[in-house]
Amino acid sequence: MASFALTIMNVWLLSFVALLLHRLRPYFGAAPLLTLIGGLTVLIHSRYGVYIEPAPGVFMYITSNVFVPVVLMCVLVLYVANGSAPARMTLLSVLGISLFAMLQLFILGVYLGQPGSGSRSGITPEFMFRIADFKVTLASLLAFAADMFAIAVIYQVSKNYTPRVPEWLRIGLALLGSLWTDALLFDLFSSASITEFLTSLPDALLSKTISGLIVWVPLAIYMTRIAPQMVDYVGAENRPVFDMLPNLNDIKQTLQHAEVALQNSENRRREEEMYRRQISEAINEGLWLYSIAEEGVIYVNPAYERLWGQPATDFYRDPTIFVKSIHPEDRAYVDEKLPRQREKNCPYDVEYRIIRPDGVVRRVRDRAFNILNDQGEIYRIVGIAEDITERYENEKHQLDLILEREKVKLLRDFISEASHDLKTPLTAINLKVHSLSRTLDPVVRQRQLNEIQQLSNNMNSLIEDLLTLARLENLTESSIVPIQVNSLVQKLVNDLQILASHKQIQIVMQLAEQESVVEGDLEDLRRALNNIVDNAIRYTGTDGKITIQTRQSAQEVLVVISDTGVGIPPEDQARIFDRFFRASNVRSHIDGTGLGLAIVKRVIDHQQGRIELSSTPGQGTTFTIYLPLALILN
Repeated sequence: MASFALTIMNVWLLSFVALLLHRLRPYFGAAPLLTLIGGLTVLIHSRYGVYIEPAPGVFMYITSNVFVPVVLMCVLVLYVANGSAPARMTLLSVLGISLFAMLQLFILGVYLGQPGSGSRSGITPEFMFRIADFKVTLASLLAFAADMFAIAVIYQVSKNYTPRVPEWLRIGLALLGSLWTDALLFDLFSSASITEFLTSLPDALLSKTISGLIVWVPLAIYMTRIAPQMVDYVGAENRPVFDMLPNLNDIKQTLQHAEVALQNSENRRREEEMYRRQISEAINEGLWLYSIAEEGVIYVNPAYERLWGQPATDFYRDPTIFVKSIHPEDRAYVDEKLPRQREKNCPYDVEYRIIRPDGVVRRVRDRAFNILNDQGEIYRIVGIAEDITERYENEKHQLDLILEREKVKLLRDFISEASHDLKTPLTAINLKVHSLSRTLDPVVRQRQLNEIQQLSNNMNSLIEDLLTLARLENLTESSIVPIQVNSLVQKLVNDLQILASHKQIQIVMQLAEQESVVEGDLEDLRRALNNIVDNAIRYTGTDGKITIQTRQSAQEVLVVISDTGVGIPPEDQARIFDRFFRASNVRSHIDGTGLGLAIVKRVIDHQQGRIELSSTPGQGTTFTIYLPLALILN
């Protein structure tokens, strides 16, 4: 009983696989299904057999013919769902494979019949393998061809003349009718006598019926529920009974269709080629196509020829023309970027200048994209070269205009602010001079002379700061030298120590153990640090404290200057580095130009550094300066 159940499961499994492959036919084509049918055909003609016991005491000999219903099922599905041509092709393929398999079995039988060529003595009675003779071979081939043809004819007859028969019943009758045709023809042609034919026919019909009933259920479900939902479903309505048979008109029509399809394909190819050529020749951007295998350019369009000022044949003949045309100043940059063309998902988008044979220099934007073969490897590179010379010049001109307008505005604002700050001490000096001319008291005169001297010094300091700021705002080049930060801080403290001692202010240095070196303009950096420390002394009360620290990180040097002075109000901190701006808590009673921190900010910017501010009114201010380490140390 177990062997019978195993046989049913085996046939069902093959049926389900075959139906699944047909369902996937729109995605993977007919090849997987035809491969399965071919394998089953070879298996059927191997004619192996086993004895099974479907019921206690009942023995049955089952051969590989039990798989015939699966092949017939495939033929019927193709005939109904996809039309006569696929079913006919399957029938012819099965017959061809059958002939080949039978020929090999016949040769094997001849070989085993030779003395000393081997034997089949090792094959046990429970498993039999028959090498069929010519008569049996011919009978099997004719029966197989007849039942594949019969299943389509029986189905179509029922479809045309008994339309009220349920579809599931029509499918089963067609399947069983073709299997009975197979059993009848095979036994008729292979039996040696009428007696043998009549004796073997009942067993053959029973075996075919059982195998047909096994396949009937999945076939009926698929044909009535699943196949009609497929996009390419054809159906069997209003088709001739013998639609499976090819005729001259079909062959002629097929050849005509093939010829028309071939002609249409050729016409489409020519049209697509014409469209590509028209697009390529019409666009203003240069197109180029590079072959990895040929290591050279295989196509450039007319726009590319115009851009480079050279014919396409020059690029095909000499692959180095592209590199030779690049401006010498841009060649290293392009050489660095070129390998990106051969990397997947790596954008190549560069701008460079070229020198044409006529000496004209053009600026080009070049982009490249990978083309992959079936193996996913880059085998070609397509590129777009765009002449951006005019656009670049226009953008540069617009930028120059914007910069020029900004310079004019800055100069106008600068003059307005400077004139106001210069008028104040000049007015005071004039008043002092007028007062001086009207007094003869030596003490008063001396005091007024001292005040005039102080106003003159303030004015001189303002002018120096103005000149320094103007120089920094228009600075394009400066004297770059290595600067030892600790040494610079120590010298600065020595210079300002006397000024701090007048107010009993303590200056504490906490310098890094290792001397840090930066690169920049020594005088400008000294002036910037001097301005910060000078402000700290000026805005810190008696007995105050100023701390100067230096620290070094992996890439930067930090200079931290802290004081215990009056601090900067929060609302003023955002503008503290603006020209002529002074904090609201000191502008009325402490002298200053309002340019010191503006100079500091511009010096630090020129040093490629940055400065940060932290301040609390009444507690003090901390400036932290970050300067990049000298490249030679990095």
